[in-house]
Order: sequence, then C-alpha cells, then structure tokens
Amino acid sequence: MTIESAQGSPSGGGWYDSGVTANAVLSDGTVSGGTGIQYVFIDWSGDASGTDLTSDDIVMNYAKTATANWKTQYKVSFATNPGGGGTVTPSVETWIDQGANPISISASASSGYSFSSWSATTGINIANAQSSGTTATVTAAGTITANFTTTIPEFTPNLLLPVFMAITLLLVIGYKRKTTRHQTIT
Repeated sequence: MTIESAQGSPSGGGWYDSGVTANAVLSDGTVSGGTGIQYVFIDWSGDASGTDLTSDDIVMNYAKTATANWKTQYKVSFATNPGGGGTVTPSVETWIDQGANPISISASASSGYSFSSWSATTGINIANAQSSGTTATVTAAGTITANFTTTIPEFTPNLLLPVFMAITLLLVIGYKRKTTRHQTIT
C-alpha cells in the first residue's frame, strides 16, 4: 500500500498479503506551516476512507493507495487603534480556512471616540474600509485593525446661555437684597 500525504508523517504503507486488512495512519492532524499558517487533516481518499487519523479498514486484495487530504488555515488577529478607542468583533485570534467565504467584522467606538476605518496586513482584503460593519477576505495570515479617532465635543453657546443667565439673575437678586438691607430710612 502507498500512502500519499502532503503534510505530516503517514505510516501503514508497505507490502501486505492478499486479504489482509490494513490502515493508513497519521501521527498528527494539525501541522505547522510556519508563522500564522497551519495544515489541518480533513479525510482519507483514494482506496482509503474516513475522517479519523487512522483510516477505515482497507482490504488488501491488490495494490492500493491511500491519500490524506489537508486544508490550509491562516491565523488572523484583531486589534484596535488606539488601544482604548473601541472594540472589534471577532476579538480573539482565529484560524480561517484558505478559500473560505469572507468573514464578518464589526467595530464599536468607546465613549469619546468614533470609528474611522479598517486597515489590514497584506493578504487580507477589507470589502468596505469605511464601514464599521463589513467583511474581510483572508488569503494570508495577518492582522485586521479597527481605527478610531477622538471626538471633540462641539462648543455650543446656545446650551450654556441659559446657565449663564440663571447665574447672572441669582447674582443680581442677591446684590439687590444685600443693598436693600443696609439702607436706612429717614
């Protein structure tokens, strides 16, 4: 039996007597592909079947080939800029399958901030960088960042005018009372 696998260390291959049952075996279902990349075992194909690391039984009645199928995943991190400017969903590192549908991302601003834009490292494409709720297509490991700007409250004198008028009125009334008490009548 021949075992084909692009990743990992398969075992179980070799010569078998006719009628004997054999299995193709992988030692690990997740293999590192370097920084931010991993390969995850999916299933067996060819003359083998099953989704476990050990294939279903294979009856050896002729030369057989078992193929281990893998998928590539990219690690994506999420961040905010500045750090306290808001939150992003998802908020934890996650593994995304190569060729997967775009992932949904959203950002919410903290008090005193407003959402500005999305940015991402090479290999991650943001559908609408100006929208706080959008999608991202991932073709490489990287980071998606929600950017926020500080909001400066607008000075509106119309809101303060009644306060100043009330303070002025209280001061005038207090002054008149004070001056009226000290006058002598003749």
